[in-house]
Formats: sequence, C-alpha cells, structure tokens
Amino acid sequence: MKKVTVLVSLYKASRFLPAKLDNLIKQTYFNKCNIVLLNCQDLENESLIYAEYTKKYKNIISKDYTEYIKLYPSWNDGIKMTKSEYIMNSNADDMLHPEYIETCCKHLDNNPQTGYVTTQVLTTYTPCQVWPDWKSDSKMCIRYPKGTVGPCPVWRRSLHDDYGYFGDFLSIGDAVMWEIWHSNKIKFDVINKKMVLYYHSQSSLERRTNKNGKRYNEIDRKSKEYKQHKIRRSQMDVKNGDQGQ
Repeated sequence: MKKVTVLVSLYKASRFLPAKLDNLIKQTYFNKCNIVLLNCQDLENESLIYAEYTKKYKNIISKDYTEYIKLYPSWNDGIKMTKSEYIMNSNADDMLHPEYIETCCKHLDNNPQTGYVTTQVLTTYTPCQVWPDWKSDSKMCIRYPKGTVGPCPVWRRSLHDDYGYFGDFLSIGDAVMWEIWHSNKIKFDVINKKMVLYYHSQSSLERRTNKNGKRYNEIDRKSKEYKQHKIRRSQMDVKNGDQGQ
C-alpha cells in the first residue's frame, strides 16, 4: 500500500499539466504516492499529455470522464479507487517544493493527534514555475479557522470513515469538510516552511461564475445541501461546547 494518494483534477488543464507532472515526479516521496489524474471530459486532450507518464510510471493512473463531473465527486472517486494511509489534493496549476509531501506525511506520522496538515503557502500570478526559481507576489494566510487551510492539505484517510466523503458542491466542498472536522475537534497543523506556490488564477473554480455572473461559491452557500450542513455543524458545535464560536 502506498503512503499517500494525490488527487489532481484536470479541467482545461493542458497548459499546466506537463509542469505539474514533472513537479510531482520530483517529489522525494514520489515512489510512495498514488498520483490520480481526474480528467473531466478531456477538453484539451490532456490524455495525450499524460499518456506517456501513465505508461512509464505505474503509480500514475487516470480516471477519465466523458461527461462533466463536479470537482468533489471526482475526488471521492479518486479516494475510493486507491489504497493509502493519507490523502491530499493538488491543483494542476500549483507547484510543490520537492519535499512537501514527505514533510507533511512525516508530520502526520509523528503527530497521531493531528488529522490534517499543510505548510505555509506563497502565491503568484505566474504559472508553471520550477523550484527553486520560484518568484512569489505574496504569502497566503494559513490560520484556520480564521483563514484557509491552504490549497493542498494532507489528511488521514481514516477521517472519511468517521465523517464521510465530500459533498456535491460546485466550489466549497473542501471548505465544508474542513468545517466538519474542525467542529469535531480534529487538529489541524501548519508547518512553518514555505513549500507551496499557489497560482492566483481568475479562472480558478473558487472565482468562477455561471452565465448570470454569480460565483459558484455564492450558489453553493444558498443550496439546500449547504443549509443542511450549517444545521448539522451548529448541532456539532453545541455538542462540543463551541456555541460561541
């Protein structure tokens, strides 16, 4: 069994994919990884790009969707089709320090009370940068729950046994899951090293809009599923003594 499964969702990702795959191959823990490419509709012939990688590396696999699928159901597929101790997602346009996966996995190994972990994150408007020649524009605030948990946390697979899989949201399914874990006192750690380069793209899912100009995250927060989540979270907060949070 591999140590960690890395979920990489692909949607119009051809310009980022070669650099992303090379970045993952250079991870010091590459041989301990399942790399799962979740290819939504192959709109830019991404399969032609990763074909040589899946042929050469047995731990790089793909799941190809002929019809559109939301991000989080595809993550669930990637989790269920692999076996590993840990899980992480990694955006196709973000870059990782070569030791990022190893650093996070070892942190979880050495801190059994921690459920999910990340490092400090740098942000950039320039994609496909190769470490160590990263040039960043700013630093992301990783300070949950007052901020984000970042674009690529590593978490224990066993959390899904206790709290289920990601919900059927457009863009906030990960945030909803982090909220569930936080409400249940699952410990989140931030390693004080800058080991992620996040690409600040206006076309990213978190900033994407529908044909009426509404952001996906706004649509999600008005959905029936999100309202049910808020009710469940309030009940968990009361149960765990966090009514005032």
